[in-house]
Amino acid sequence: TQSTWEARERLKDVPMQELLALQRVGFHSSERKRRREALDEQSGSGSGNEAPLKKRKSKAPIETSSKYATGPAKPRLQGPKRPRRRDPRFDSLTAGSADAQLWRNRYGHVAELREAELEQLKDTLRKTRAPEERERIAAAATRLKQQIKLQQDRDRKAAAHAERKRTERALIVQGKKPFFLKASDERKLDLYTKYKELKDAGRLESYVTKKKKRNIARDRKHMPVDFVE
Repeated sequence: TQSTWEARERLKDVPMQELLALQRVGFHSSERKRRREALDEQSGSGSGNEAPLKKRKSKAPIETSSKYATGPAKPRLQGPKRPRRRDPRFDSLTAGSADAQLWRNRYGHVAELREAELEQLKDTLRKTRAPEERERIAAAATRLKQQIKLQQDRDRKAAAHAERKRTERALIVQGKKPFFLKASDERKLDLYTKYKELKDAGRLESYVTKKKKRNIARDRKHMPVDFVE
């Protein structure tokens, strides 16, 4: 018939490899339609230089040509930005840089308030007779006493550090080469100053004894049960 003759004319220039691939696909597959369209485009162009579309595997999709430019990327839809929550206590715009010396100068009265509160707790503890209430007040007084002692140690270390800096500046003015202590050396000097003050006050021996007991109790927590006496 006329249609058969036209089909044979179109397939005359098609390579045998493509005809065999078309025969393997089958007549009732959707892949056959796409291959026939590709063959029609190849036979209709008449150039014969374009490489036919290939499949890596039998069930793999046909590779599209890279000669056609892809469309522009779709712009991503961006909603309004969520507001950033800012804490004014830690914000650099409002809080500024931390200055320990400035803080001590501004809030130096806090130490006096703690001392007054500690005296009030001691007075209340002497007047209280209930065991549970006495235990609660004693715990609060101990905690407040530790806070006062910790702040005193910090002030002592800060004062010693400032004194060393003043001495070093005076030596630099006289022509000495600048020298700055390492953090480990700073800790050693602070420990030496603390022990010297305890020795002058006559409390060094009791302090060393208590510290040894605390170290032993701390080490016992990490020892196996069999080694604990």
